[in-house]
Amino acid sequence: MSDKLAEDVVVIDMRKHVSIVDYFIICSVKSDRQSRAAAGYVMDELGKTGIKPQGVEGEKTGAWIVVDYDDIVVHIFLDTMRSYYDIDGLWSDAQRAVIE
Repeated sequence: MSDKLAEDVVVIDMRKHVSIVDYFIICSVKSDRQSRAAAGYVMDELGKTGIKPQGVEGEKTGAWIVVDYDDIVVHIFLDTMRSYYDIDGLWSDAQRAVIE
């Protein structure tokens, strides 16, 4: 996703905390255009392997796009939205990996 200007990419292991999802992937972008580009990139790349999302929310505004792959949920936030909703802080006790 860094090719699409996504920043601060974090993978949160949710398996010990909830039963409905295994991982959250969270990243930040600077504009709604970048959020749509990053979401499109994720869907295109996984689509090449036959993996399709169960659902996509937030593409119209681009402030917070959620791409749901059932066991993995990708959250693409505008910087301000990520700070406001603070999913990183909400799940601060979950194991995580920072992707560079």
